[in-house]
Amino acid sequence: MRHSGLMLTRGLVGAFFLAFMSCSFPQAESRAQGPRASSKRGVTMADVIGMTRFAAPIDSRSFSPDGKRFAFVLRKGNLEDNTNTYSLLVMETDQVFQGSAAKLLISFSSSSNREGIKRIAWLGDNDTIFFLGENPGELTQLYSIRNSTGELRKLTNHATNLTSYSASTSGDDIVYAAEKPVSDLMTSHVMHYGFHVSRSIDLPELIAGHLSDGESDRCELFVRKEGQGEDRRLNVTGRLLIPEPGLFLSPDGKYLVVKALVRDIDPAWREYNDPVLKMVMNWNLPQGSAIWIERYELVDTEDGRSRALIDAPIGYSNSEVAWSADSHSVIVTGVHLPLNVSDHKKREARRASTFVAEVTIRNLQIEEITDRNLELLGWEQDANLWKFQEEREQTKANNSTEFVYYRKTPTGWQMVGDISRAIDKPRPDIFVEQDLNLAPRLVAEDQKTNRKAVLFDPNPQLGALLLGIVEEIRWDDSAGHEIRGGLYLPPDYEPGKKYPLVIQTHGYHSHEFWMDGPYTTAFAARPLASEGIVVLQLPEVGVGSAEEGERNMRVMESAIDYLDQRGIIDRTRVGLIGFSRTCYHVKYALVHSKFHFVAASVTDGIDAGYFQYLSFGNWIASTAAEYETLEGAAPFGEGLKVWLEHAPGFLLDRVQTPLEIQAIGRPSSLLGEWEWFSGLTRLGKGVDFIYIPTGDHVLEKPWDRMVSQQRNVDWFLFWLKNEEDSDPGKREQYKHWRTLHEKKGEN
Repeated sequence: MRHSGLMLTRGLVGAFFLAFMSCSFPQAESRAQGPRASSKRGVTMADVIGMTRFAAPIDSRSFSPDGKRFAFVLRKGNLEDNTNTYSLLVMETDQVFQGSAAKLLISFSSSSNREGIKRIAWLGDNDTIFFLGENPGELTQLYSIRNSTGELRKLTNHATNLTSYSASTSGDDIVYAAEKPVSDLMTSHVMHYGFHVSRSIDLPELIAGHLSDGESDRCELFVRKEGQGEDRRLNVTGRLLIPEPGLFLSPDGKYLVVKALVRDIDPAWREYNDPVLKMVMNWNLPQGSAIWIERYELVDTEDGRSRALIDAPIGYSNSEVAWSADSHSVIVTGVHLPLNVSDHKKREARRASTFVAEVTIRNLQIEEITDRNLELLGWEQDANLWKFQEEREQTKANNSTEFVYYRKTPTGWQMVGDISRAIDKPRPDIFVEQDLNLAPRLVAEDQKTNRKAVLFDPNPQLGALLLGIVEEIRWDDSAGHEIRGGLYLPPDYEPGKKYPLVIQTHGYHSHEFWMDGPYTTAFAARPLASEGIVVLQLPEVGVGSAEEGERNMRVMESAIDYLDQRGIIDRTRVGLIGFSRTCYHVKYALVHSKFHFVAASVTDGIDAGYFQYLSFGNWIASTAAEYETLEGAAPFGEGLKVWLEHAPGFLLDRVQTPLEIQAIGRPSSLLGEWEWFSGLTRLGKGVDFIYIPTGDHVLEKPWDRMVSQQRNVDWFLFWLKNEEDSDPGKREQYKHWRTLHEKKGEN
């Protein structure tokens, strides 16, 4: 196998890993707390950022082709130097019940918003692992490392960051996606003739002096073939607006399956019953605009020709692709199937569901496997079966996951029930076990005896912390819909005592352990709970509908009523946190709700406002179309009256809640938050605005996370409990907030 590039050695990796696992961080100065019955202490944001996390789920790609070993990646934040350390480890599968330790292969430390190690993949030699990686100050490139020797090779030296890749079984053929270069606006031609602003130009980037077409591809595809010299560009029929497209190269390297946005939509797709697909197809978009409907394409890597693998859209839940070992067919999950079938019953079934299907590459013939909503886990070589998972979860919790097996027979695909007789010695099931109160740990379970062993606990230091209890609660909203959420109670919670409440938004999963929340931006569940605040983690409902704002507001209001009736909270001390999509939910509640919220925070999100509509609608037309759906009309003529009554940005005079606004990274984030900041300031309302210029939407770098998440801890403790941190570095912060408090009293 020939690869150009730099050969590296592991060097001091072992010592580096010991430092990675034992590194301690300075704790932020905490507020005075009451006496504890235990010597343990509460959770701080430094604890949250310094946790070791599994950087990716354990799935079929984690295992070598022969199943004899598996790899996983750990991630740890380092507040001292503002980096994240990623470590790649390997374990022998047949030694998991013998107490054998994981072997560290390599560690990379990232100082950017990108991952230090990601997308690991074993080659067919059962020894070599490919991955995308970078160290401080570097671009993300493709690397290989041998498990047996630790030999590390840098395989690419591309001018921009690699975002995705796929390799043949031998590793001789590689397809990769790389960021598309962004050029400067100020060329000599522009200086002479000016710059013509087209329909799809991004206004924030135009202001910043960059030249980028909002609806052009975000990445470029390249193919590298053994013995063919320079890497070649690959083109696809659709659009690659997603920076990290799904790439699936056949084992022999001849064909590539890629996810791409469809340019020309078949009107017959309106017949599918998928509500999200119907909503997207009903958007009012100019001719030629990008529409967020994906399809799988099949690309011949030798002649570059591209065509539809399945001429139907991919579903919006989840979808995976796996090649057969002989490269003759692919298994695809979560896809719609074409409606051009004569059998009426089959046509109706295809309209109603997505499918798991096999596609034969030679003639693109499609064979249905099942219409069940399954996640593809991989090939069980010993039993000659394809393995699926009933529930779409990245983790396995409480032994509730059910595996489903299918086998191809001369008469078609058949589901296989009990496979214990088909496999003499089944491979142990390896998974990350966790739940609301159990921190993630790597576990092995014998599929025949159900014997279980904990292989790796990445965070033994959590035993010294008072984590508190997280309780799943269920209640009905005002429309009678059952809602489930996660209730984070203070570690020293006393029944009968009424606590302040902070409502966190943007998702809830009963099988996952969260220290902060669903994302590493804005949320701070356990640090807030450690300071005596009850935190409720809410799901999203009605996303994409005209009732989205109203429905999510009703969920918040009904939750407050429910917790008040249980005697858990003080309903006069309630705060809200919104991030990304749910900034709209929070802002909607601030102007429409019957409740008075004491404080709120929104970070880098949409608000379906007039300023965002005009600023971003020209860049990607689907943004404007979705805002028209949320508000019920376009904001012109008679439609403007609808916006005046409904859009939160036109109702800022109603806001009585001090609002913390956080913008992140790109100029678009500053513009997106500017309407509310400028409007509330003009009205003399309480508003605070912090900009995190080096961050990304989902914050990665430890210092950026500390600014966003710790600031929210400070914000809600100030307003809900009248407490301030004694850190001298925060004097100006509290000076401004006290001014807002005085202004609120005057109003």
